[in-house]
Amino acid sequence: MKLNLIFTVHNHQPIGNFDFVFEEVYQKSYLPFIEVLEKFPDVKITQHYTGILLEWLQKAHPEFIERIKKLVENGQIELLGGAYYEAILSIIPPDDRILQLKKLSEFIEKLFNFKPQGMWLAERVWEQQIVKEITQADLKFLPIDEAHFFYSGFKENELFGYYITEEQGFPLYIFPGSKKLRYTIPFATVDENIEWLKSLRSEEGNLVVFADDGEKFGSWPGTFEHVFKNKWLETFFSKLLENKEWLETIHFSDAIKKFKPKGIAYLPTASYPEMLKWVLKPDVSEEFDNFESKILNSELAQYSSFVRSGYWRNFFAKYPEANWIHKRMLRVSKKVNESISSQKETAQNYLLAAQCNDAYWHGVFGGLYLPNLRFPIYQNLIKAESILQNTQLYQILDFDCDGKNEIIVENQFYNLYIKPDKGGAIYEMDYKPVGINFLDIINRKEETSHKKLLKKIKSNLATPDEIELSKSLIYDLYQHGSLIDHFFEQSTNPDNIYNASQKELGNFLNEEYDYKVNLKENLILIQLCKEGFIDNKKIKLTKTIVTSNDSSTLMFKYKFENLQNTAVNLKFGVEFVFNLLAGDSPDRYYLADGVNINDHRLVSIGVLQNIRKLSIVDEWLKLRIDIEAENAFEFWRLPIETISISESGYEKLYQGSIVIPIWDITLKDKWETTILQKIKTI
Repeated sequence: MKLNLIFTVHNHQPIGNFDFVFEEVYQKSYLPFIEVLEKFPDVKITQHYTGILLEWLQKAHPEFIERIKKLVENGQIELLGGAYYEAILSIIPPDDRILQLKKLSEFIEKLFNFKPQGMWLAERVWEQQIVKEITQADLKFLPIDEAHFFYSGFKENELFGYYITEEQGFPLYIFPGSKKLRYTIPFATVDENIEWLKSLRSEEGNLVVFADDGEKFGSWPGTFEHVFKNKWLETFFSKLLENKEWLETIHFSDAIKKFKPKGIAYLPTASYPEMLKWVLKPDVSEEFDNFESKILNSELAQYSSFVRSGYWRNFFAKYPEANWIHKRMLRVSKKVNESISSQKETAQNYLLAAQCNDAYWHGVFGGLYLPNLRFPIYQNLIKAESILQNTQLYQILDFDCDGKNEIIVENQFYNLYIKPDKGGAIYEMDYKPVGINFLDIINRKEETSHKKLLKKIKSNLATPDEIELSKSLIYDLYQHGSLIDHFFEQSTNPDNIYNASQKELGNFLNEEYDYKVNLKENLILIQLCKEGFIDNKKIKLTKTIVTSNDSSTLMFKYKFENLQNTAVNLKFGVEFVFNLLAGDSPDRYYLADGVNINDHRLVSIGVLQNIRKLSIVDEWLKLRIDIEAENAFEFWRLPIETISISESGYEKLYQGSIVIPIWDITLKDKWETTILQKIKTI
């Protein structure tokens, strides 16, 4: 009676993560894990390191690379390939899939003199069509959650081996990963794990796969003491060897040589079960949890393997910001792959870096809410585009696939993405010389985690910090952007906007504007206009965006026309948004010439009167952004701050700053003003 165990750990840090985070995880997880493994040369394991992490290790700890290389040469570690930047293969174009996979395989071969035969699938997001490109990249196998097999109708006793699948005749070996072990290693006692493994023995020698994150060994909260100080991992490896008469650790490549596939399997589109819950909208998620609980606590529990929830791609439906990033990536991919430029390979590398998955979704581990993870995605996309094109042009197309056209302007300084259907607002403003999207924000919306926090508070189980954070559970009335036109009640102030309690007058906010685009010498003029009502009085608003390929200054010209004889009183504001990543950092602040700002932090809320210009300074990026508003009465400022959850708990995150020049207008006939946005290097 024997059992074969494939012990697999996946190690990854996203592009944009802070260097101190890399170092902390290295010291708490990656290094001590290898130090323990080196004590047990007869224990075989499989490891996966993403290209991002390997690059960092090569630079920060080359000695660690050498230790891994020695363990690979000794046959103790088998390395897996995968997408270099941990891209989710199913959501990137087929050609990019092959580039990602080959790039990591080649890098592993260069560092370790080892050619990977198998791969790690990012977030285990499976769609059958990716099989073709995986095999075309010369990879032969991968581990994937047993849940995928259950969804296909497999029974648990059929999963102690591996299967073969194919796409258009391209074959791939797929290994079911045990959910039981994913939950018990390293959290249950060593003896409990060994006893369960013992129960899986068979005459022919069953095969079981453990495959999960390496960071759970030391860097997850509370695990360093448990795994290393209390010697859980060392004890576990010792027990594996103590039971070697029936328990053998092997590699995936060993299993393929030792056993035949158990059969053919086709898996449905899926990811791991937790991910498929995170993608659900809050109300639906709560309903699903209730449904699943009733199933598991009833006589129907034996059929729970047929219960599944969401579909990964619906992160793009749940979060417009994630959809935007994804469609931007697809647009850049098309440009890069169609390019005949001599700089194509450099542009491709930027593109591949922008496909790192963490900023495309949100869950306990996802990073969509983290500005430092979104920033490099946009920066790499902008760099890829800038290499290939810096002439001025415009396009009108449904870029984000929402059924409405956007106007896209590109020149050597900016990319502007304008949505006529949402008040003619700008929802992406890339400043190419630095590679930043000023409008890279996440709006405040209800999350499933928010509902759980409020329940926790109601049950008197919340910490004081959680109770304080709950006061910031505020949800936006509209999607923030630049050039959003506001008609406020006279009593409105910045606190009302921060608290999402302002009352908007008229029918301009988020409404569709008519538009036309004109070319004039080296200028592009985008005219957006709408006729609407303020207090039942009809007016016409026309705003014109003027861009030049010769200047980094943007001009916004406003014109109001009163379409009736009675004067109209307006409290009018134009919203601008800037995300400079750190709202509380001393090197990023507001500046107003000749005016002392009591609190000049980007997270501050306030009103500045009797000024015509407000500046935002970023000493890190060495930028000064000036908003000059002709005849403005005052400037409002306020932050966008979200509450989200991570493995460390609830946290408040700065997403950006809103600047609104305000005018008090008595509109009799016509009224005009001009706003300039100027950027200077400091």
